[in-house]
Amino acid sequence: MHKGEDHFFFVINCYNKSGLRQITEPYRRWISVYLLLPLLLTLYTMIIFNIRYKNNNIFEIAEVFEAVSTFGQLVARKVIILMHGPLYEEIIRDRSYFWSYDTFGQTEGDNFRTQMAFAVSLIRKLWFASIFSLVFHFCTPFLVANSVLPDACWIPIDSEYMIIFLYTLEMLFYVEAILFLGVFDAFFLCMCVEFKIQFNLLNKTIHTLNEDIAGGRGNEEVWLAKLKRCTSHHNFLLKVHKKLNNFFSEYFVCQYLINTGGVCIQFFIINNESSNLTQILRSVVYILIASLLGALIFLPSSIVEEEAEIFKDNIYNIDWQNTTSLQIRKFIVFWMMKAQKPINMSGSGLFQVNRNVLIQMPRLAFSIATILSKVK
Repeated sequence: MHKGEDHFFFVINCYNKSGLRQITEPYRRWISVYLLLPLLLTLYTMIIFNIRYKNNNIFEIAEVFEAVSTFGQLVARKVIILMHGPLYEEIIRDRSYFWSYDTFGQTEGDNFRTQMAFAVSLIRKLWFASIFSLVFHFCTPFLVANSVLPDACWIPIDSEYMIIFLYTLEMLFYVEAILFLGVFDAFFLCMCVEFKIQFNLLNKTIHTLNEDIAGGRGNEEVWLAKLKRCTSHHNFLLKVHKKLNNFFSEYFVCQYLINTGGVCIQFFIINNESSNLTQILRSVVYILIASLLGALIFLPSSIVEEEAEIFKDNIYNIDWQNTTSLQIRKFIVFWMMKAQKPINMSGSGLFQVNRNVLIQMPRLAFSIATILSKVK
């Protein structure tokens, strides 16, 4: 499909290493699905059950919720990939039919490849930042008083071996969560960049077509052929975009609930008069990380929306009035009607996934925290 380096293979390589792909080596899939997944679900159940014993104050509740949200991100990613694995594969195959980056020359193609390379480099930088978090969690039981495990978890048996086992599981799943940044988050980010590039190519094609019509270059048969090619690719992009939304739809809801709930608790801690400086700083860091994870999902979706809006405006600007072909006029009118439908993603149809919702989430969390802090 593309000449030069294809940075999307970074996502495919991570997907292969995850062991969740249907065509991966049997031993990788067995370890990931039949060994690690049951252990993850067991650990997550124990983390949630821990709220029964740690609910004396807001700080204990926050400690449990941080663990729930941390491992909940991995549980949601892994379960969704298992549920929609065939759809993941289908989107990868569909991408091979996208227009070449070099449609308008090598220079323009290199510019598009740079955009994709930046998206991949952003995930790699998150990997390095996650390593520092991994080291912090690794040292937590040794440096923080009254901390037995990196994240709060119910310990069913008061045994040193059980603690070591749970500690090992938590560290193992921290590493797997870092890998899934490349499998899950990078997949969404890179596909959004791909959509942005494809709509950009469509916009450039329409612009050159408009210049040909205005300048009288070519004939109406050639113009109609270009219009049909653009329309066909536009319809194809809409279908792939819908598949991507279907794949991530449940995760958008999970992200919204986890993000809003977690940030709400942290705002409550910040507003609490009994909070010390360490607790406030930890809450601020949590809010920043939650905002970053939310931005990785909500901002790329908004960028695709904006590029699609430019595309719609370019259709309106085609100089179709100056053509004598009634067929071209009708074709463009029907195309404009089809382009009226906005291209956006939604969380199971409950809310749109864009920057406006990203801004609303911390506002909602702050409002809830403020109301709760005034309840006596």
